Amino acid sequence: MTYDAKRPFVHICGSVAPYSARFFEAIATAFKMDLNVLACAGREPHRGWEIPAPRNYSLKEIPGLRLHRDELSNIYLNPSVLREMIRLRPGVISIGSFSPTMI
Repeated sequence: MTYDAKRPFVHICGSVAPYSARFFEAIATAFKMDLNVLACAGREPHRGWEIPAPRNYSLKEIPGLRLHRDELSNIYLNPSVLREMIRLRPGVISIGSFSPTMI
């Protein structure tokens, strides 16, 4: 399977940390891809850090559920994520960590 560079690469996560922001910058730069990160929080709760503004990728905070895996009893649909998927029409989607925004 190959990545179609004409279509966006979307990564869905619960939140972004300084180390993951650096990782997203490095990946987007190295592979010259249209990387879009969708996060349900600008930073993890109770963390004092600030996330640097993205230069080579897009970061969008989306409203929605942030549940840990042990809290899941049903499958949830987050309309905000669904709207973004329709708008972006990604070629590849990745979901990070065990507390992603539910899709």
